[in-house]
Amino acid sequence: MRPRTHVRPIRPVATVVRDPGPPANVPSRRGPVLVRGLGEVGSAVAYWLFTSGCAVALHDEAPERVLRRGHSFADAATEGFARLEGIGAHRLRDPAGTEESLFRAPTIPVLCMDAGAAWAAAPWRAIVDARPYDPGLPEDSVVLTSPMGGLFRTLLSIGTRVPRGKFVGMVGNALLWAPQDGVLTGLMRDGTRVERGMPLIEIGPPGAHPFGIAPTPRRIAEDVLGGLPSVAGT
Repeated sequence: MRPRTHVRPIRPVATVVRDPGPPANVPSRRGPVLVRGLGEVGSAVAYWLFTSGCAVALHDEAPERVLRRGHSFADAATEGFARLEGIGAHRLRDPAGTEESLFRAPTIPVLCMDAGAAWAAAPWRAIVDARPYDPGLPEDSVVLTSPMGGLFRTLLSIGTRVPRGKFVGMVGNALLWAPQDGVLTGLMRDGTRVERGMPLIEIGPPGAHPFGIAPTPRRIAEDVLGGLPSVAGT
């Protein structure tokens, strides 16, 4: 039996949680759709919808805790703008300008506010929750987690090549060292307050690609696009 139209599970976990029907007076793009989650899955979903001609916005209440920032639009939350595979995203600080930005701006608006304000910012035709999904650790990669709660500090950036034994960051007075040669494919933003056990640094093997949409988020995004024919028009 097909799932009800207002709750569509998207393989593996990105889920459409509301599809209340078309908004009034949509200027040109279809939608609008709100994608929750600034990580690599949410960013891939927003990218695919936007490039299909859909009006889309991203929302996250804790955007500074994205690890694989090179695979996402997460830096737009802190730097004001980010680009992913040629598409830009900009932080929208005033929710009153959401509708204008959705249908007129050449980039994807990013809403960093509480969920209630984001839901009320536009007449969303669908809301896609892409927050909980973890695509898993790529082969030959390692992740360093926080040994304690505190402030994470690092001088490095995503894409940096690191040799084994290099100092890569610290939490409080606990120092973190690279356990293998490789490339920083994931890195928590410097100055982020973290909890014990939180992933902080991902080191991929030499030759790993730290930027762009990764294969698994790309497949999920394609499934979401296929599950929203009335919104994306495909």
